[in-house]
This record gives sequence, C-alpha cells and structure tokens, in this order.
Amino acid sequence: MKKTKREYIDRQYSKLFDKLGIFFAFNKKQFDEGLRKAGGFDKTGKYVSMPHGLYCPKKNVEALLKGMDEIKKNWEKERQKVEQIRLKWVGVDNWNRPVWKAPDQKAYYGSVNELFDYEAKEEEVLKKVDIFGLCYFGDHMGCEPMGTEVPDQYYI
Repeated sequence: MKKTKREYIDRQYSKLFDKLGIFFAFNKKQFDEGLRKAGGFDKTGKYVSMPHGLYCPKKNVEALLKGMDEIKKNWEKERQKVEQIRLKWVGVDNWNRPVWKAPDQKAYYGSVNELFDYEAKEEEVLKKVDIFGLCYFGDHMGCEPMGTEVPDQYYI
C-alpha cells in the first residue's frame, strides 16, 4: 500500500517540515543555510533545537508534534486494511535492541531507537516501542538492521 511505504512517509515529513520552516543541521554552516532557506528569523522567529539535529521555530513546535502524530495515525489506519499477523517476541539482542520474529517466515524486526536491559520483558518494551518504530533486522537474531519497513500485515 502506497501510504505505508517509507518513501511516502518521508515525503509527508518533508512537506510538514517545509511548511513549518523546519530543517536539520549538524554545524553552524548548515544551520545558517537552513535558516536562510526558511526565511530567516524575521519570518520564523526563534528556533529550538530538537533531537537528531532537527531545528524548529519555537512557535511551530506544537504544530510539528501534531503533524507527526497525524502522519503516524494515517500510517496505522492504512496498515489495518490488510489481515494482520502478530510478530512473536524474541527478546533483547546483544546490542540491547528489542527483537520480534515473523511467525510465517525467517524474518526478524526490531527497534534501533529504544534500547533495553537484556532481561526486559515484552510488556515493558511495548510501553516505549510500537510497530512504527521497527525495521527489518534480517533472517536471524543479531543481524545488522537493514532499515527497511515492516510489511503491513505484521503488528506487535
């Protein structure tokens, strides 16, 4: 389904960021370029630094969070149009990443954004991780993450 593909989601984020004057910067030169493209402080006002190198006009933080939440909700709604299969909890791997396995094939999925103790139980992990934050890890436990999305039929 088109609306659940990573490319589509990335385009939605890009549109939201452009609309709100948001950009990524990892040094002063990138910040200055992003600010110039966004129209400068006169147009956007003060910026706040957010995680992962993201800069957002202070006045647009709430709109950013609402917009990102809406993108995720639309993604979840689209995924529910196909028959769902629950991934099976495997545990936490040697890099502290939570991992699930597809019951119908040799495919593992996990999170690289939220890390846990080795003894963490699925219930604890599910308080911080959802299917939106998972990616394909490979065909065995401990694989290097591929970064590709989880097929629509799976959920946790």
